[in-house]
Amino acid sequence: MNENLQLSIPLAMEYRIAGNRTTSFHLAANIQPSWTIHASGYMISTNYKKYLPVENLYRRYNVNGGLEFFVNIHAGLIDFQIGPQIRYQLLSNTT
Repeated sequence: MNENLQLSIPLAMEYRIAGNRTTSFHLAANIQPSWTIHASGYMISTNYKKYLPVENLYRRYNVNGGLEFFVNIHAGLIDFQIGPQIRYQLLSNTT
């Protein structure tokens, strides 16, 4: 079984482009550095008969980034956020 436990701290900025009390348009960006606390996994051998442990193959530090545009709709006690989000992992999981 492949397992991966990570700790990450997201840092984000949000900018309100336009709107009123009920509807507003926003642009947001984030960067999220992450640290792998525990990673274990198995890779199949070249002859497809054995699984080999590959704990030292995983990267310890990584960075994720994101960009989104959304519409915020205030409906009583509930706020809805609707819009696309793009996320990207800057480095691969393996070294």
